[in-house]
Amino acid sequence: MHPSSSPEEEFENEDEEEEEDADDFRDGEPYQAEEFDGYHEPEGLDDEQLLENVLALPGRQRLPLLSEVPIRDTLWFTRNNGILTRCIAGIFRRKFDILYYNWGRKYNWDIEITELVRANFNRIAMKRMRRIVSQVKKKGVRPIWIGTKLWAHMCNYWKIPEAITKSNTVSNSRTSTRGGLGIYKHVSGQTSHMTVEQQMEELGIPVSFGEVFVQTHTSVDGTFVDLKAKQISDAYEKRLAEVMEQDPCAGVEDPDLSSELSTHRNLTIDEKNHIFLKCTEFDQKGNPFGIGGLSQNFNKGKRKEQYATSSSAAVDLEELQEEMKSARQKIAEHDEEIRRSDEENKKRDEENQKLDEENRWRDAELLELRQSHSRVSEMEKLLSFLKKDDPRIAAYLDSANETNT
Repeated sequence: MHPSSSPEEEFENEDEEEEEDADDFRDGEPYQAEEFDGYHEPEGLDDEQLLENVLALPGRQRLPLLSEVPIRDTLWFTRNNGILTRCIAGIFRRKFDILYYNWGRKYNWDIEITELVRANFNRIAMKRMRRIVSQVKKKGVRPIWIGTKLWAHMCNYWKIPEAITKSNTVSNSRTSTRGGLGIYKHVSGQTSHMTVEQQMEELGIPVSFGEVFVQTHTSVDGTFVDLKAKQISDAYEKRLAEVMEQDPCAGVEDPDLSSELSTHRNLTIDEKNHIFLKCTEFDQKGNPFGIGGLSQNFNKGKRKEQYATSSSAAVDLEELQEEMKSARQKIAEHDEEIRRSDEENKKRDEENQKLDEENRWRDAELLELRQSHSRVSEMEKLLSFLKKDDPRIAAYLDSANETNT
């Protein structure tokens, strides 16, 4: 491995930040995510409480979905040509306060990966903040998304000797000739190395750090635009050849194919990446020269899988999601059948209850009628007795009957 680079070179890689965009202050945002209409955050809550409120809102399913696994119609921080990064940059100038809360209003994700989403958001937000503040400082005009008090504090900080010294150091490092090698250059412009890798892999073939390195440091005619990059590339190619010579299984199966293609066929992407990292230089923060943020996942043991494995995992996940969708549909249909059955039973119970009520009324009427008949019968018996016992009562009743007729 080459010796660690100088402190000045530590700042060179800051120009290779992940997901650079041409203008962080343009009016539009790519893939503009739709926010919840009519929702206003209550006052007096911190960022965490506000985020919890947003994640609990219904209707988040209609927002663009984030997924680390490359599933169709999903987005992620290391895919989609920097769409999410440009969205984060837009949040800075539109809603500078409670940034992550406002991010939660734009995208949807599985609640289980909330911390992973937060970590990626914070990582990109920190880098975007450095770049955006640098642009604001150069313009010298307060943007509307920075409050007057904060702007005054920032301007005062930029005037102190320590800040001026640091700014001059960074500026000098970026214009440094690096011991005769010239100012650092690459040909990817504002496109990040991670985006270049994605564009190269759109053909379905995974690429190594070395291939991305060559792609971003050579002109159309194949010549290197940076002398230091050429030195590292030469060391990398030499090391690859040495490794192939040490491999007894290596050999050209097709004489028409170049040794480079044979190397690609016999070495895995991870093996080639290890070789490249041994041939390049590192700054004091441990960032390798010339590949931007590509090494982050690799260094953490999270280098993305080979295309076959990744595609297979994505297919398996999609199949699992289809099965879950089918199961949820069957459950929903079963629930609907139960609901209809419950409604029918409820209606039947109501009808039975009404019928029982009518039967009770009829029974009560029959009972009252029987009781009336019984009272009439008893009265008739009493009158018959009285007529026999008292002739005057008999005469009175007879005269009453004649009058009625």
